[in-house]
Amino acid sequence: EGTNRMDTKDVTGFAMVKDFITNAVEKGSYYSDYQFPREGGTEPVPKRAYTEYYEPFDWV
Repeated sequence: EGTNRMDTKDVTGFAMVKDFITNAVEKGSYYSDYQFPREGGTEPVPKRAYTEYYEPFDWV
């Protein structure tokens, strides 16, 4: 908490948090694929995130 993660990138250089927010706001909801290590691990594994924009509160 209290840390700006907007420029967080996966091992391929993909700015995943920026992608989550931008696409959810523009499209309403969105799936993103990225690579990130499991908790406690170091080797990246494929992941998929679903993000949705909730307009009444301007939340993603």
